[in-house]
Amino acid sequence: RVFGLACRRWAQWEHGSSVGSPSPYPTDCRLVRSHAPPQSLSRFRFSSPLLRHHPALPEDVPVWIKICGIRDASALQAAVAAGATAIGFNFVPTSSRVVARGVARSLVAELPPTVTPVGLFCNQQVEFVLATAHECGLQMVQLHGDESISDAVRVAREYPLLRSLNWSPAGLAPLGPCLSEFSASGVTPWGILIDGPRVGQQTGGT
Repeated sequence: RVFGLACRRWAQWEHGSSVGSPSPYPTDCRLVRSHAPPQSLSRFRFSSPLLRHHPALPEDVPVWIKICGIRDASALQAAVAAGATAIGFNFVPTSSRVVARGVARSLVAELPPTVTPVGLFCNQQVEFVLATAHECGLQMVQLHGDESISDAVRVAREYPLLRSLNWSPAGLAPLGPCLSEFSASGVTPWGILIDGPRVGQQTGGT
């Protein structure tokens, strides 16, 4: 299994800061636990400027970094140059970072084969999710809402699935039942993304 860390505060992480937290990791890190990814897992050996100075990571660790909310070519190129192994495209219509399918398709076409295009969806029809993934050439789907296990399983049978769970007072307790439901359906999600606590109706962006 692979443990990957992705963090929005690249500058603090690059310089080894704990961003005011007693933990060796910044407070807004996201933890992904998964099987081997479809194409883009790299052993960085800290050639990436995002990772090479962080004291908490061993010298040779597979780290999978996904940068989300990409909407234009300049941001795409910057993310890839910085060492991203996956790029997230947001298809949630209520999000300020939503991207049109035609734009996403053209951006996916610019990605090198070592970078995985991921589509982010939240409480949207499975038919829309699968049609968008096919049209845009996505290689992974992230479900970031309250999708039912049956809908998540339908997606996971077509694409590697990254399932999001929000941190809560229960901590990681909901993770066990979530994985048990997948197991009972004969499907394993590619990974689990632990996001910050949900604030009101807001999902993600924390």
